[in-house]
Amino acid sequence: MKSSRWTVGKDSKISFWYGNWTKQGSIRQLIQGPLTQEASMLEIKDVIQDSGWNWSKLPFEFPLDCKLMLQAIPISLQGRGSDRLAWVGNPRGIFDLKSACGIAMGDDSKMPFNTDWIWKLMTLPHIQFFLWKCAHNSIGVRDCLIGRGVGSDNQCAICQGGVETILHALRDCPRVQLTWRQLGVQDSNHGFW
Repeated sequence: MKSSRWTVGKDSKISFWYGNWTKQGSIRQLIQGPLTQEASMLEIKDVIQDSGWNWSKLPFEFPLDCKLMLQAIPISLQGRGSDRLAWVGNPRGIFDLKSACGIAMGDDSKMPFNTDWIWKLMTLPHIQFFLWKCAHNSIGVRDCLIGRGVGSDNQCAICQGGVETILHALRDCPRVQLTWRQLGVQDSNHGFW
């Protein structure tokens, strides 16, 4: 349920308010306030016509951002289509093992920042690959290994003073900090530290 949603056909029998058919979940989660019993029974096919959405079927003025979100959902208005279950983790809606593993491991695969810049760096490919692996928590430090079910001790083996995360192994470990200082990184460089 967490990784699937409905792809809507023209003859959809999915609940307009409670069905999981948008990228953001059910519309009822997005809209606050009471619904009449008649409105809560609406199905998608009741609100869509051959020319597009019939907003007058709704009991109140639908917010503009929600209208735009619904208008961006591709729905075939030509033929008689039925609803299909689609996999959210894949752009084509097809199940794939990578996104399933991410869900099983508790990783929603949402990056806090865009990593496309890594491949545009003017450096050696193995450095680019290393940075990409760091950004995706794929370096074999103890914290990442425990997250994958390997091992049980996450303490840094070098300093025994903290959890061995990627950032700790590359920058924050006291022994690693000595190396950075020998390479010329000053304590006053707050952007680095």
